[in-house]
Amino acid sequence: MTAGRRRRTCWMGVLLVSLAAAACGRDAAIRVAYAGSADFDMLPSVEAHATLATEGLGVDLVHYARSELAVEAVARGEAEIGHGSVRNYWAAASRGAPVRLVMAHTGNVHRLVAHAAILHCSALDGRDVAVQSEGAAGTVFLRALLADRCPDALPAYLYLQMSTNRAAALLSGRVRATVLKLADVVRLDRLAPGRFRVLGNFGELWGDIVTSGVFVNADWATEHPDLVRRYLRARILSHRMPVDARELASRAANALGESDDWGAVGGAYVSANVWDADGGVTDETIERSLAFFVEHGNLPASLGGSTAADLSFLTDVLADLDDEARRIP
Repeated sequence: MTAGRRRRTCWMGVLLVSLAAAACGRDAAIRVAYAGSADFDMLPSVEAHATLATEGLGVDLVHYARSELAVEAVARGEAEIGHGSVRNYWAAASRGAPVRLVMAHTGNVHRLVAHAAILHCSALDGRDVAVQSEGAAGTVFLRALLADRCPDALPAYLYLQMSTNRAAALLSGRVRATVLKLADVVRLDRLAPGRFRVLGNFGELWGDIVTSGVFVNADWATEHPDLVRRYLRARILSHRMPVDARELASRAANALGESDDWGAVGGAYVSANVWDADGGVTDETIERSLAFFVEHGNLPASLGGSTAADLSFLTDVLADLDDEARRIP
């Protein structure tokens, strides 16, 4: 993998640079793969990585240009943990890659956004519509929406990595609609109030479908179960921190840097309950999600729950946290 295809950092947030640098020098470290650059969805991750650094466990955060490259890194053991589209990771698992879902990264933050003049998805027929990639979860949701509501609409798809880039393409008029993450929907409304509308709130339509997950290399996880549990514990504790809009905006400023958008973005994420306090996955949600992506995302029906996920680590962490809560006077 060339330097141009990925950027390796050990990153814990803007205000944690010295702490991250110290963690990078330690022997114990976990390599975590991300697709794209830092965004608001990563807030609990950044906070968890900072917590782990104070405990002596460094995190080497590796950003990849495309989600498929992050999946490949975890599958090959070049990273131990990865975050991203469950559809892409499960596609790799169906081909024998040792990758397993261990908890949800976020809830469904994908939205279909179009110019205000477009009132219905049928008007997307023949129009330029930007999506991340063919295998991205947002693309799968868009195709499922069109199949259900506008089966005759055939957009001209433009593949454009990163939600921020797609928002810029929509703002400039290069495309008529696109799939964005919730944070970028909020920013777009601030930059151009009234110019765009949400045609499809995929979080409301498919809120019970696991969209973005935390995955582990299964071989590494078998050898280092305690490290998996330590990582998930830090993530869950971050998910359980206060989540009112003002507090969330303050946390984002501390971890990601100052932004005029954090107040509005934080409010939207609180309303959408983006980060589940118990990890966002159960055997039932895994089953429903697999069925959805088999039907709409070209996954093979032979892909089973044991190949797609291992929830034993999350179960252990939640049980330990419950025991600790019961022992508090």
